[in-house]
Amino acid sequence: MSLSLQTTEETSANFTDLFRTLNLRKKTLIQWFLWFTCSFVYYGLVLNTSTLIPGGDFHINFFIGGVVEIPAYLLTIMVLLYWGRRLPLSGMFFLCGLCYIIVVCTPGGKLNFYQTFGLYSTFQTFVAEHLFTCYI
Repeated sequence: MSLSLQTTEETSANFTDLFRTLNLRKKTLIQWFLWFTCSFVYYGLVLNTSTLIPGGDFHINFFIGGVVEIPAYLLTIMVLLYWGRRLPLSGMFFLCGLCYIIVVCTPGGKLNFYQTFGLYSTFQTFVAEHLFTCYI
């Protein structure tokens, strides 16, 4: 009785595999752009939370930024569980952009709601983008 061992040739993946096919190349470049914009907006807003309420206390503003972040994470998890990843992520990007366009286009003053809601949607987008990228 002879036992024969079959050997299989293992191939390893590398960085260039992300660009082999047109579909994977397109998805990779889109994800890179989304990661770049999402990260810069997120970190820019986190560093700027001290001016959330103009003339307000630094510690109160930072606390408000942190309090907004917790429900954003929890709601994002719920939304992604029930509605998938693609449609909610697109909606979050749209909502985030809409809030900041309103903030930029409105001259001075009382935009705390739009700034806070934009901050909230940015936190949601940042979390959803992390999860969405894993499945591409």
